Amino acid sequence: MVDGASLSTSEANGRDMRLRLWCPVPTEHNPLGPQVEERTAAWIRRHRLDSETSDQDRLALSVWICRLASMYYTDAPLEQLQITADFNAWVFAMDDYVDLPGGARDAAKATVRLAQLVRPAEAPEAAPLDGSPLGVALADLIVRISRYATSSQLARFAEGFRRGMFCWAWQRSLLDDGEEHDLNEYATLRLGASFIPAYAALGEVVHGYRLDAEELATPPVRALTEMACLLIGLHNDVYSWPKEEASHAPDINAVKVLARETDGDLQEALARALALSNQGMALFVRLKDHTQEQASDGLRHYLRDLGRLIAGSLEYHLHMPHYRRGLKPGHQELLEQIWVDTTSADVAPGPPPALASIAWWWQQLPETAAPTTPPA
Repeated sequence: MVDGASLSTSEANGRDMRLRLWCPVPTEHNPLGPQVEERTAAWIRRHRLDSETSDQDRLALSVWICRLASMYYTDAPLEQLQITADFNAWVFAMDDYVDLPGGARDAAKATVRLAQLVRPAEAPEAAPLDGSPLGVALADLIVRISRYATSSQLARFAEGFRRGMFCWAWQRSLLDDGEEHDLNEYATLRLGASFIPAYAALGEVVHGYRLDAEELATPPVRALTEMACLLIGLHNDVYSWPKEEASHAPDINAVKVLARETDGDLQEALARALALSNQGMALFVRLKDHTQEQASDGLRHYLRDLGRLIAGSLEYHLHMPHYRRGLKPGHQELLEQIWVDTTSADVAPGPPPALASIAWWWQQLPETAAPTTPPA
């Protein structure tokens, strides 16, 4: 657990440092982004993905889904970018099925369906087990991805995809049982439920580089991948909790978990979530800089793509109107107090938080990169 007492209460230009979100990674945009928007909207309609979710508003805003894809995959050619935008739309529709009322009503049945949906990713040659709009749309996507992916790349994508679906089943079970979970369990769940392992694997395919399996499996690279997953999950939670509160939609959210530890003090819960994010970002930047010194060209591309995923997701959450409509009184004002600091700096990540599932990340820093100053 991040020690809230260690957080500064000073202000910068009238802004509360406790509500500062630090992200020094610049956002990039694929110039081909606008060209995929209309085709993705048509793909959603053709596969009737809006019939699988009660949140018609979000899927209707397919332009934002495409913009997110263009920030994730900034070097992808047009057809490959189209695949990523359509995949992003599919993930959003599936996320709504898992989370929203009217979607997955029963955890056990949802788990069976999630397992069946994995089959096309495992074997694009096989007929899908799920003939629903989600199942047919996914089968279409996997066939298109397989045209550009090597066998090993497709296997990595399938592994990341399977991880995401497994964690969604775990998440659905927790929501149905009404079980409370601590921040350590949240962090572990978020590593897969963010679906970033699949998005990261897709980057290798659409950007056209090759990764060495042994290099990718080293502890520092695995730690960096997990950091990206958690950072993106935290940023999503920081900006989405007011919408979830307003819609009474159950979800696994770091702010809600921390609010239980702060007797319902949402501002303190936000401050602690942001402190964990800033500490994780400091570790990500330092370990990434060290790791890429001896990395292959493919791994350097991969590490850059992890940064693009983080920065693109944050940019999306900053501007997506969906998260700012119909909020409860006071929540909009609290959300607007969060400010993003993009200053580049070598910030020491400090000691690991008391979260057993991720503390091992800090062990990947070499002695020469040991922190000398506390994180901001």
